[in-house]
Amino acid sequence: MVAFTTLLLTAAALATGTSAYPTYPGVCDASLPSLAKVAAASSMGPNANSTLAYTMTSSATEYTNSPVTITVSGTGSFHGFLIYAANAVNSTKHLGSWALTSAQQGLYQTMDAHNCASFGAGATIGHLSATPKNFPVSFSWNPAPGMGNVNFWAIVVQGGATGFRSVKLASALVDPTNGAMVSATSTASATMPMASGSMAGMPGMTNGSMSMPTAAPTAASGPSNGARSVAVPVAVAVVAALALAVSM
Repeated sequence: MVAFTTLLLTAAALATGTSAYPTYPGVCDASLPSLAKVAAASSMGPNANSTLAYTMTSSATEYTNSPVTITVSGTGSFHGFLIYAANAVNSTKHLGSWALTSAQQGLYQTMDAHNCASFGAGATIGHLSATPKNFPVSFSWNPAPGMGNVNFWAIVVQGGATGFRSVKLASALVDPTNGAMVSATSTASATMPMASGSMAGMPGMTNGSMSMPTAAPTAASGPSNGARSVAVPVAVAVVAALALAVSM
């Protein structure tokens, strides 16, 4: 009788597809080594089954200080699950935090208690039980500012002969603070527009703007043929033009 009961429990665990990790995913990310670990677990099924047409979408294309909803869709039901946000799939720092609803807390958990706390507090979600879960499933992700562009990865396990597959958000959420500040010098012009445009006759003036003169190269022994005597009046003319423009 004991042997028969054990056999039934084993069969039930195999049917769920999460027999090795019925109460947590067993991994903290969707990197290749982690996928290999999932594939090696009992009855998880084939890795990256192409028939599992999972998709991931987000409620925003960039993040600020407001929650973002991440949704994973597919067909049928699933048993095992992992999701996180990061700058790279194998990053050891997961970004932001997740907020589970009261209904989700019976099926999912933050993975802090399962060797994922070092990736970030509340930054990784995994399944809590092997209970079948239905698509689509949505989670609320809370960002922190200045994290760079952020992407999302998940592992979804149907198990048995169906197997499992990883899924990624098609386009990373953009960090709007990247490149927001532009140096004032980057917009400086090589010419200085004049207020009135009435000084076109002055030396160095073209169409109402003043081009800065460039000194001609001289030999190592010093200027010749009066080069220095020409450069000085030009410099004086430039200063005079500037002073006149300011006074107009």
